[in-house]
Amino acid sequence: MKKKLFIVDDDELTLQLYDLLLEDMEGISFNTESSGTSALMFLENCSENDWPEFIFVDINMPDMTGYEFVEEYQKRYSDRGHECRIYILTSSVSHRDLEMGKNIPLIQDFLSKPLTEDSLNRILEEAV
Repeated sequence: MKKKLFIVDDDELTLQLYDLLLEDMEGISFNTESSGTSALMFLENCSENDWPEFIFVDINMPDMTGYEFVEEYQKRYSDRGHECRIYILTSSVSHRDLEMGKNIPLIQDFLSKPLTEDSLNRILEEAV
């Protein structure tokens, strides 16, 4: 069964990079969105069978931050019983960002952008 990934990042070039990376990886299906708002709309229309197991969300986006997305996700979907691991993607991890993230239990970890095949494989292996 394929692992379902969902990536939210406002940088179109980064999303294209992820498309190239993920299309060649076996055992993965994925979707991308370029804003927190469109990501929430995607999830609103997502069937139970297609619900992502992993969400990777950029920390800095114009319409809502990664933290705001996670807070909204928690309000809307935490009671649905979805098993989903959420990771924050960032270009530079500041101590302030890390401290904020520690207070949000849904956040599994912070990852440096861009995701690499090695970092993704590590995450998928840890989830097994």
